[in-house]
Amino acid sequence: MSAVNIPSNTESIDTSAFKNCLNIKDINIPDSTVQIGNQAFYNCSNLENLTVGNNIQDFGTDVFTGCQNLALINYNSSKIPDSLFSNCGNLQTLILGNKVENILENAFSDCYKLNKVFISKSIVEIENGAFKNCSSIATTEYEGSETDLEEVYIGTDNENLINAINYNSPLFAPEDITITNPTITKKETENQWNFTIDVEQPYIGCNVYVAIYDNSGILLNANKVPLELYNNTVISVDKNSNAQYAKIFVWINDMQPITNSEEISLIN
Repeated sequence: MSAVNIPSNTESIDTSAFKNCLNIKDINIPDSTVQIGNQAFYNCSNLENLTVGNNIQDFGTDVFTGCQNLALINYNSSKIPDSLFSNCGNLQTLILGNKVENILENAFSDCYKLNKVFISKSIVEIENGAFKNCSSIATTEYEGSETDLEEVYIGTDNENLINAINYNSPLFAPEDITITNPTITKKETENQWNFTIDVEQPYIGCNVYVAIYDNSGILLNANKVPLELYNNTVISVDKNSNAQYAKIFVWINDMQPITNSEEISLIN
């Protein structure tokens, strides 16, 4: 078991449901989930990526204790309880979405390798020690302005987070997105077509898709990669001798487009 996608209608994850599941690498907890029991993911020591839905209301104790290989957290529920992710020693990237309002004491304390944090301007409270001993934070991308941050309660022992802030980072897609045309460059090798995609405004949680078709519009092959935030995105697809054209589009994870679909001829 390398990935766990909790069913989309799941409201509760039981106590110790995945305790000591050493083979889990990716977990996606849906928006339907409102309660997670004690030690639900205790000692999932090979867990690397975690996405938490928007509506968690009740966390048990030690839910993610022992997740020492957790490298990326994508979290978008309103509150992050005390010590929920403390001592996740290999955590490197933290994405706090636009539903997050409260980060409680020691939520990410002793995450020594945490390097990059993304924070929405929805945040209203960062309690004492929430980022205590997170000495490796190099960049805090904050969606709000310096004036917005002045309205946020920030407790002690969070200097590593605050000292690394970049203000006005447009990271989270608004409800009303302006659809634009991407800039696309095509190159090819003996076995692949390679496309470089530049979008006017990238957002967290977007993917780039490429699909190739024959002359009758039959799908021959496809690929998907995450949209890069700070560089152009490169995506490749294997060649097919019957391919006539490719379609390329960029969507947020909920399948909302941020670019128009572009059709690219594959015939030289």
